[in-house]
Amino acid sequence: MNKFLIVAIGLLLLMALVDFLPLPAISSGGAYAIILIAIAEIMGMIMMLVNGTFTDTRYYTIAKGAIALVLLGAAFKILHYPGADQLLIIPFAILCVLYIIHFFGKK
Repeated sequence: MNKFLIVAIGLLLLMALVDFLPLPAISSGGAYAIILIAIAEIMGMIMMLVNGTFTDTRYYTIAKGAIALVLLGAAFKILHYPGADQLLIIPFAILCVLYIIHFFGKK
């Protein structure tokens, strides 16, 4: 699975690079490049989670709860409910703190 993800990420980044080039026949001026780079980043995060040691810790269950709060915050943002910004910012801070604690706690 790693080889597939690495090849897919490489192809996405190559397509993003081609989209940035000033070639009128194949370039859209970078409109698609940002989307391609975002997809490559998501695939990279998936590869890190699959191969990492973070999923084997007790922090992972807290991280899953934080990810659920991000999804709830996105729904609040779409529906224009109050408190959506806090529901989007706080879980990301929690995830950063959890990963830092995990990083310094590794043997």
